[in-house]
Amino acid sequence: AKVESLLRATRYRSADGAPVKQHIFLVCMLLANLCDLNMPVTSDMSSATFGYVGFSAMWRSEDFFISLALATAAAVRREPWPPDTEMRWPPWKLVQTVERLARHGYAAELRLCATSLMSVVAETSQGTLEHPVRTSRLAAEALRAIAAAANDTDALRTEAEFVGPALLEVLRQLADETPAAEDLLDLFQANRDPLPYMMHSDLIASMKQQCW
Repeated sequence: AKVESLLRATRYRSADGAPVKQHIFLVCMLLANLCDLNMPVTSDMSSATFGYVGFSAMWRSEDFFISLALATAAAVRREPWPPDTEMRWPPWKLVQTVERLARHGYAAELRLCATSLMSVVAETSQGTLEHPVRTSRLAAEALRAIAAAANDTDALRTEAEFVGPALLEVLRQLADETPAAEDLLDLFQANRDPLPYMMHSDLIASMKQQCW
């Protein structure tokens, strides 16, 4: 019932009939952060979390992945988003959402978040990031998934060079306990391609086969 009320809320309109962008983004964020919740299943079905079923059609129709990338970039700059509001997002909160979505098969849709994730990892070295260890680890996990799904490693390496040496410095610090950081170092330094990544559609197909 709560999810249904959230879906109805995406249809809210302003006085002139236009969609309320800020409201739609908040609803999409709430739904995205339900990814880790367990779905009720019958005895003949494999267990699944909400993110594997999710609301991908709605997220795409509302350009949520583009909005999420813009919000993450604004958070890195400590600017409000949407820009005509006073809403400021802490980087850790958006990184957490991006990582959840990437883990549930949406990494390709999150490609525009890559540079911002690199910037968040690099910022760890400055001591200005809230929850630096957890945030940088989650950012590395999401970035590895995005790199594996994007199929444009040369562009990612260029973006990493743009972010600067602090990115590699932090990845080295994380590498011993965070496999994603080690993989990213291989990608950026050793020019090794990332491991294959299962897209959301592949994950859904795999789940259906298990259920059959």
